[in-house]
Amino acid sequence: MNGHRVMLIRARPGSEASEQALRLARQWAGTPEPALLFFHGPGLGHVLPAQRFGFASLRGDGLSLSVCRAGWQRLKRGDVPEPFVEGSLLQFWDAVLSAEDVRSFGALGDG
Repeated sequence: MNGHRVMLIRARPGSEASEQALRLARQWAGTPEPALLFFHGPGLGHVLPAQRFGFASLRGDGLSLSVCRAGWQRLKRGDVPEPFVEGSLLQFWDAVLSAEDVRSFGALGDG
């Protein structure tokens, strides 16, 4: 789960912050440095099947797409769909500690 780059995505799908995050993720994709994208809170909306052309389209491009397990369970959506994988906040913070670049998109009140 460790990566040289880590992105926290709490922005809702369709928000300006989520569009910024997706643009940056596309830049990170395919580069030699591994990257972790962690979806949390309102950002879990990106994992839903209707959003499959967003972050899910980056599968296999050197990005690990990790979903907050506890948040996903609260949504009661069943198994996390591929290419996303379950993760925890503990794993996220562990990755942050070893990251060279950390970015965060979305915050309280993000539309």
